[in-house]
Amino acid sequence: MTINLTLNNKDFKKLENIAKNTGKSIQELASNVLHQYSVDIERIKNDPLYQMEGYDSNAPTDLAANHDYYLYGK
Repeated sequence: MTINLTLNNKDFKKLENIAKNTGKSIQELASNVLHQYSVDIERIKNDPLYQMEGYDSNAPTDLAANHDYYLYGK
């Protein structure tokens, strides 16, 4: 299968340099990245931390950043 991907010059140069330095083709790099991403997603999905009750809750999405507000108010 063939896909077309548009990258800015900076990102393309990075990709080209990584390919050159690792002795891999851009195709190999893309394949490796996709494989690693899928492995990481599975690892995260199976992490016991995310299986804990309360992980999927109705808590505010900005709780970590604004915890003082939620604890003490304005």
